[in-house]
Amino acid sequence: MERNDYTRSIFNGDQGIVLRVALRKGELRLMAVFRRGEGYVAYPLDSLRGSLSLSYAVSVHRSQGSEYTTIALVLPGQEMRMLTQEVLYTAITRARKGVLVIGQRDVFLKGIQTRIQRACRIGRRLQQSGP
Repeated sequence: MERNDYTRSIFNGDQGIVLRVALRKGELRLMAVFRRGEGYVAYPLDSLRGSLSLSYAVSVHRSQGSEYTTIALVLPGQEMRMLTQEVLYTAITRARKGVLVIGQRDVFLKGIQTRIQRACRIGRRLQQSGP
């Protein structure tokens, strides 16, 4: 979802799935289905056109706060400074049941060994500000 729809309680960033739903009299209709609590809500796809964009994959950053049954983690083709232990932890902990890692073993291992180095110096700033 790309914009808020307060009347339907669906909001920018909400993810759903488009399904062909059988209605009465055998009519098939495309519906956008979103998880709500323990159940689902469905809206006619036509009524949401212009508010939706297709999503075939989600970045680790985008997936924060979400949970999936199974994830496929696609690693970059070579080592990257952005592939850190923290990023891998975030990615892997999105899955409830299974993780499929696609990529080179050495890239994965290097990512596990790479920690984010923060240069905020907050401790020194607090000491300088006094009691």
